[in-house]
Amino acid sequence: MNKSKTTLFLSVIVIGLLVTACGGAMAGSWPGLTVNQDTAYVAYASAVYSIKLSDGTLAWKYPAQASAAQSFYAPPVLTPDGKQLLVGDYGTTLTSLDPVNGNMVWSFKDAKGRWVGSPLVTEDTIYAPNADNSLYALDFQGKQKWKFTTKGSLWARPVTDGKVIYQASMDHYLYAIQPQDGKQVWATNLAAAIVVSPLLDLNGILYVGSIGDEILAVQASSGKILWRTTTSGAVWSQVVLQDGTLYVSDLSGAIYAITADTGKILWQQNPGGVIAGSLAVIPNGLVYGNDAGVLAAIDFKGNPLWPKTFSGKLYTSPVFQSDRIYIAITGSTDSSLLVALDTSGNQKWSFVPPK
Repeated sequence: MNKSKTTLFLSVIVIGLLVTACGGAMAGSWPGLTVNQDTAYVAYASAVYSIKLSDGTLAWKYPAQASAAQSFYAPPVLTPDGKQLLVGDYGTTLTSLDPVNGNMVWSFKDAKGRWVGSPLVTEDTIYAPNADNSLYALDFQGKQKWKFTTKGSLWARPVTDGKVIYQASMDHYLYAIQPQDGKQVWATNLAAAIVVSPLLDLNGILYVGSIGDEILAVQASSGKILWRTTTSGAVWSQVVLQDGTLYVSDLSGAIYAITADTGKILWQQNPGGVIAGSLAVIPNGLVYGNDAGVLAAIDFKGNPLWPKTFSGKLYTSPVFQSDRIYIAITGSTDSSLLVALDTSGNQKWSFVPPK
């Protein structure tokens, strides 16, 4: 995909996140997927679905009746105790649901923008990024503790090492923030907007891609940029790390293997299509989806293993858990929203939302 097509894709997404389409869906939106133990949670258009992993049947739907005021995009997040499921919508409301039955526990409505990124949840605090340029720290009753404000929208989920919160912003900066009071530790200009969460490794290095066609490594303790590697297109996907090698895709349709210590590109494959979602690591390689509806697996050297084609677009990051791959589909002609496959690409079940 050339630069003009990349720019067109970004324009469609930005417009889609600003304008609500008829029926509650967002132009340019795609499902947010979270998989936990025996349940998948999918946030898309006017509903959040709880789906049983055993057979793909519906456990519950929120809200019971669709509302034009609510549309969902960000992947839902469970609290560590498993008692709350957090979902943000485009109507500026962050809602806590009971994951057993989908009933509302509380809602936070003090933000001024849409919830595009998922919250980070620790043992006692919810760190929720909002498109109003602010990161909100909330307790488990939805009460605000503090607010940290940047100069750009926050679309990326923050990460933490247990001592500091790291938040990427569309104002081009990566921030380090004290979790107890929201005070800034450092801020580093990465020279382009960042819409994806950083990956934090055990050595205290943050790896993150930007819309400026780069992958960067940043020292978490100081904010120092250790290296930067140029990609063929804007990076919308989160970096994954496996045995010292980083794997990431970009909107040009390229996939990269990069050494974590130096940023050297080991190999690059160009299967084509828009690859917006992150790669999923499976035992013998990686899985990715693209806007042509192709879900494909490659080995760790970039060699193809298998493809599976769906009648819709695959923008959502695939999830691998317990020998199953789960992929959410946008605009499927058979109305399938979530599909489960084995590691050879054989379909096990599909979930179609009830009308």
